Order: sequence, then C-alpha cells, then structure tokens
Amino acid sequence: MAVLEALDWRLSPVTAHSYVELLTWHLVSLNYAITARLTELLLASLSDPRFLEFRPSIVAVSALRCTLEELTSSKCNDYATRLTNFNSQEYKRY
Repeated sequence: MAVLEALDWRLSPVTAHSYVELLTWHLVSLNYAITARLTELLLASLSDPRFLEFRPSIVAVSALRCTLEELTSSKCNDYATRLTNFNSQEYKRY
C-alpha cells in the first residue's frame, strides 16, 4: 500500500465499463441484450490504443449508442437525446 500511495495509484480506477449500469438503468426491458453487446464493444475498445484519448464516459456512451442503433433502431433517437444530455453534464464537471 505504501508503494501504491507513493506512486499515487488508485485501486479502482474509473473505466468505460464503470458507466454501463448508470447508462442502462432505464432500459430495463432490453437490459440483458444491451448490456451483453455493450460489454463486448467495450472489451474490444480496450485493445485499441486510439480510445485512450477519450474520457471513459465518452467511450461508454458511444458504445451504447452503437448498441442501441443495432438492437433498437426505432427507439434510438429517444435514447440518443438522453445520452447527449448525460455527456453535456459530464463535461460540465471537468
């Protein structure tokens, strides 16, 4: 623990996957299918270093938007509006 504190490391850093439950709580009826596909996309993003330049919340929202377009294209616009509002609030914090 002393080494971790000296290096200023955190034991539970925020990742894109940290936002999955927060972003999908209102999608109860589609939750399993959306969460499974979303997790698949987020795991794939880990192997691409280009995603490191984006905040985890942005990666999570982008993956969720892609998932919604694939699985629920008819309702995607409603969800996209909510996601855009979430991103706006996230940027205001920083």
